[in-house]
Amino acid sequence: MAGKRYTTWGPVRGDCGHEHRTMRAACECVERDQRGCAKQGGYTDRHLRVLDPGHTVNEHDTTQGPGRMIKPEEAE
Repeated sequence: MAGKRYTTWGPVRGDCGHEHRTMRAACECVERDQRGCAKQGGYTDRHLRVLDPGHTVNEHDTTQGPGRMIKPEEAE
């Protein structure tokens, strides 16, 4: 059985396009996106998501995003 997979997504910026194997990697992805947006004077709306078992980052309703939203404090 495969472990949990994570991604990032926001209703405006969309997903990062990556399936991260750890929550830490997904958090780092959000942080990189925040820095990139800040350099251009903006901000990101992306947040952490855990993918549903058997689904990929590309399989989702574009208005709802992939998987479900999680908080960084949630255990892996």
